[in-house]
Amino acid sequence: MTPMLKRLILIVQIIWTIVTVGGGTLFGVAYGWETYGFGGAIGCGLLGFIIGAIIAAAPAVVLQGI
Repeated sequence: MTPMLKRLILIVQIIWTIVTVGGGTLFGVAYGWETYGFGGAIGCGLLGFIIGAIIAAAPAVVLQGI
């Protein structure tokens, strides 16, 4: 594997992680805020962060579901 390809894979993994963790957190905060208020935004945001981190760690699970 060439160094250029390794660098490209690393960049894609970083972008994937930012998108999944950030998206999960944002979705959780928005849902929690609209449904439960400030406390719900914190709780659902934390849950979204955890789920996003799990998805970021195992992208094959998401890609198999598509």
